[in-house]
Amino acid sequence: MEFLRAIGPVFNFLLLALALIFFTRKQIRKLFQERRDRIADALGRAADAQDQARHTAEDIAEAKRAADAEAHAQLAEAKAQAEANTAAADAETAREAEAVRRGVAQTEAQLRSDMEDRVSDAAIGRITAATAGVLAQDAFAPARAALVDDFVANIGAHLTTQPSDALTLAETGTLTVEVEAAEPLSAAALDALKDTLTRAYGHVTCMTTVRPELIGGVCLRIGDTHYDGTLRHALDLLEQDAANSALHTTDENPDLAACIRDRLADRHRHEPVRRHLPRARHGRRHGRRAARL
Repeated sequence: MEFLRAIGPVFNFLLLALALIFFTRKQIRKLFQERRDRIADALGRAADAQDQARHTAEDIAEAKRAADAEAHAQLAEAKAQAEANTAAADAETAREAEAVRRGVAQTEAQLRSDMEDRVSDAAIGRITAATAGVLAQDAFAPARAALVDDFVANIGAHLTTQPSDALTLAETGTLTVEVEAAEPLSAAALDALKDTLTRAYGHVTCMTTVRPELIGGVCLRIGDTHYDGTLRHALDLLEQDAANSALHTTDENPDLAACIRDRLADRHRHEPVRRHLPRARHGRRHGRRAARL
């Protein structure tokens, strides 16, 4: 009896438990099912999140690759543009340097030419001045006298009557002739010159002037026409010709004295040459005929 009383509560507890399980099994099954569903849903969401994360990582990687490619392309383009700009700047600098070099070369050449011209002009001027001094010496007095006689003997072939001279003769009946010489003319030379002028123009009035700077020879001023046979005029022409010869020679150190000497010798081998000057602004004709003797 005591055994039955001892296991009675246990038996009652088991019956109560079985009854409770029997009555709550559906609810427990439902709870477990809901739990499984929540776990499955959580696992699905986790898988979706994992897939989303994978896709996001792939998108990030793709975006990074695209950004790297674009950056590389931009860097290459910038490098190419920089190289092009550098090349253009180098070319422009080279052109500017070449232009500066040419300008400096031209300036140097011009300065050298100007200096050579000034040096040549100065040297030729000194030489002609020395030549004039030598020709004015007493040792050349016979040669100067012969030059006057030669001028007087040959000037008649070069005399011409200009319209202004004819008009003066028609109005006044005489023509004034200015005779300039480095030394006083001898009576015989002056008479011979007057005879030549009278044959050419008719009545003339001679006015003589002594000008030592003419060195030798005679210069006639008839109206607006000059017949210059003086050594001064000849030396001026020789100086100009010698300067041209010296400046155009291929010799780096031309002999300026030789140029003048050659020109002077060349002039003595030629007949007198006429030279006409242009009409003056006031309307009267200015002429200069040089008897280069």
